[in-house]
Amino acid sequence: MMAGSTSVAAVAQRALAAVVGGYALATASGILLSWVLPMPRFEAVTVAVLLAFVVYTAAILWAFAARSLWRLWLGLLLPTALCGAASLLLRPTGAG
Repeated sequence: MMAGSTSVAAVAQRALAAVVGGYALATASGILLSWVLPMPRFEAVTVAVLLAFVVYTAAILWAFAARSLWRLWLGLLLPTALCGAASLLLRPTGAG
């Protein structure tokens, strides 16, 4: 009975990582893409939001494909932190 509860806990942790970590990664990448895509602002935001759905789907797949929870969180948090840092450095200035 203990082995069953362990696997349920592992699946629950992966599901939580997929939802929370995937959302954070999709949001950070969407913000970064909306600022760096070389097109008018409206089109850049639209394309960035559409690509964020792809990133979110990939993050969910990664959450259940990673071999360990350590790799899972590293694979979600590292790109999220990099996208967030790049967004802060590359953010547009002024009204535009």
